[in-house]
Amino acid sequence: RLWEVNIYLIALFAAVFIALFFTPLKPKKHFRWYVVLYLILLVSFMIWDVARHQEIAKTLLS
Repeated sequence: RLWEVNIYLIALFAAVFIALFFTPLKPKKHFRWYVVLYLILLVSFMIWDVARHQEIAKTLLS
C-alpha cells in the first residue's frame, strides 16, 4: 500500500509545484510563505517515506 500513497503524493507535489511556479495561478501575495510551506511539506514527506522504507527493509531482511 505504501507505493500507492507514494504515487498519489508525488503527483500532488508535482501539481502544486507547477501551480506555484508555472501557471497563472501563481499566488501574488505571500509567495515566499507558500514556497516555504511547500518545501517543509516536501521535506517532511521525504523523511517519512525514507523512514517507512527502512522499516520495511528491516522487516524483510530479518
